[in-house]
Formats: sequence, structure tokens, C-alpha cells
Amino acid sequence: MKAAQNARSAAERIRLRQKFNESITYAESIKSRLLKQETDICGGTHQSPSQLEDAILQKGSQLHGNYFPIWTSDPKRADFLIGDPSELFW
Repeated sequence: MKAAQNARSAAERIRLRQKFNESITYAESIKSRLLKQETDICGGTHQSPSQLEDAILQKGSQLHGNYFPIWTSDPKRADFLIGDPSELFW
């Protein structure tokens, strides 16, 4: 809007204001589409953001027909320790 105020001619001010209004309208349409997608992901019911995030994570946990469960806690240190090294490649 500052550009419209500083424009030299009336025609330029009108053009800039129209462009600004178009940009605002476009941004609002994007926002409404995103809100609709969020409700579609959650099954059309109003759910808390954590449930929405869980739905997104579950959908993203599928790759090439495989499902990779979401971590609910940090892994145990024992999960990363190597047992007997002679059994690694056999």
C-alpha cells in the first residue's frame, strides 16, 4: 500500500491498489484451500492440531507399500549396540 501512496500518477495508484487487492484475494483463497485440506485429512471432523499432525505423519509413513510406524519415544541405547561382531555378516 505504501507503493500506491507514493505513486506519481492516479492511474499508477489505481493499478497498484488493484494489484494489492488481487494479491490479498489470492492469499485468502490459498488459506481457505489449506484449511479444507486439513479437515479432509482428519476425516471432516474438528480435531486438535496434534491429531492432525498424527494423521499427516501416518500418511507420510507409507512408502512403496511398506508402513514405517511413527516413533512414540526415543530408541533405547541397546538398539544401537553391536552384539557379537563375528555374527554380523553371517
